[in-house]
Amino acid sequence: MEQVLLGLGDALAPKAILFVFLGVLLGYVIGVLPGLNRPAALAIAIPLSYYMTPLTAVAFLIGIAKASGAGGATTAVLINVPGEPNAAVTCLDGYPLARNGKAKLALETALYGSVIGDVIGTLALIALAHPLAKFALGIGPLEMTALMLLALTFIATLAGDSLLRGLAAGIFGVFLATVGLDIESGTPRMTFGYTELLDGIPLLAVTVGMLGLSEMVIQAEELLSRSPTESAVAVHADMKEDGFGWRTLRYLFPTFLRSSIIGTAIGLIPGLGPSVASFASYGLAKHFARPGEEFGKGELKGVAAAETADNAVVPASFVPLFALGLPGSVSAAILIGALTIHGLTPGPRLFDENPRLIYGIFGTMIVAAVLMLVVGRIGLVAFAKLTRVPATIIIPVVVMLCIVGSHLESHSLFAVVLMIGFAAVGYLMHRFDYSRVTFLIGFVIGPQFELSLRQSLIMTDGNPLALLAHPFAIATLAIALIVSVLAMRSRSFPRPSGDNP
Repeated sequence: MEQVLLGLGDALAPKAILFVFLGVLLGYVIGVLPGLNRPAALAIAIPLSYYMTPLTAVAFLIGIAKASGAGGATTAVLINVPGEPNAAVTCLDGYPLARNGKAKLALETALYGSVIGDVIGTLALIALAHPLAKFALGIGPLEMTALMLLALTFIATLAGDSLLRGLAAGIFGVFLATVGLDIESGTPRMTFGYTELLDGIPLLAVTVGMLGLSEMVIQAEELLSRSPTESAVAVHADMKEDGFGWRTLRYLFPTFLRSSIIGTAIGLIPGLGPSVASFASYGLAKHFARPGEEFGKGELKGVAAAETADNAVVPASFVPLFALGLPGSVSAAILIGALTIHGLTPGPRLFDENPRLIYGIFGTMIVAAVLMLVVGRIGLVAFAKLTRVPATIIIPVVVMLCIVGSHLESHSLFAVVLMIGFAAVGYLMHRFDYSRVTFLIGFVIGPQFELSLRQSLIMTDGNPLALLAHPFAIATLAIALIVSVLAMRSRSFPRPSGDNP
């Protein structure tokens, strides 16, 4: 209990609250700007966390991750362009509401739904992470290896149209994670004489290049290929109209609650992501529609369902991160990078080794939810005006931030060159439909996967029959095999986007 109180005290310290506020504010801005998304924002921001304490660094990034999802609804409602791909569902009813003169009501519904979903997802994280971490402490290298294979297979299945391409991307990520000194012998591997690679390929160069710079190249290509007549029709909303009230809350509360549960459940499963949650929640809300509720023509429940489920996914997806050390999404993988920079290894031992930090992070997540409501409500009009910022301004600024950010970690041009190289790899993977999310998660879990696999081979002496003494590992591998077979026999799996590029 003492560690819990100390952690909460750290979360309520002025410095921690300030960085959460800055993260939330930046997250809203990035969510509103078309073309930028949550992973790209986190990749660009992670170099800034290099000079922060572990708690303020994670608090800053969590603020961005949470608020960018909420901010994406603004462009969806006002100009029918989702600030994030997973906000596409919000367009279905948000834009018709705006055209009918109810833009403020739609934006406030999206805001309150985002906050409610985030709070419920955060409470699920707090309730489930520690018990799951205790369970994880009881499993050995064989079980951990099987769990990593399952997570990688599941994510590869859902992150693209082809399981084989998804697995190839993940294996490529694991392969590049072996660059550097061998974990047993200390022998350099694939460094090609570059001393900068002895510690492995820098995570910042990979994330900033793969997510930030490559995304800007993709956006620039789309901008150049767009005809001059193609443009979104903005709705000039009158923010003086009647907004969200108690009657509206009573009307939408069942949708808020149901969508929060759906988003939380989907967030617990690695790889599904916000887009699947939004579509699933919207479909269920439409299924329970009452007479007179016309989804797709300006129904408030459509906006509430999409935005609530979308934002419940973010904190829920951190459960496997803190409990098992397995990132279930790109956002979680980037948080692993932030913790690694500060010498911390996410996983079940973090609760025993740094309980004060963990409970401090939980506290900052609650603070972030409160600030999301405050900042979103006060800045409603200002954020709406950001939708008019042209891509010709956004792209050069983000490219500059990518270059500066990648240089900050090592103060070396080598890191910048690596970042540009991974931007080219990310662009080619996008063009040929190889999942960048599977690659990144493979790269992040690569060192731990190699260590667990080597320990497993030593324990079993390379004998496959030794698996019979580990039923949990056998069951996990069987599930991974079943998922693979079903994915190859059917292409009906939903394809997530947004948090999973």
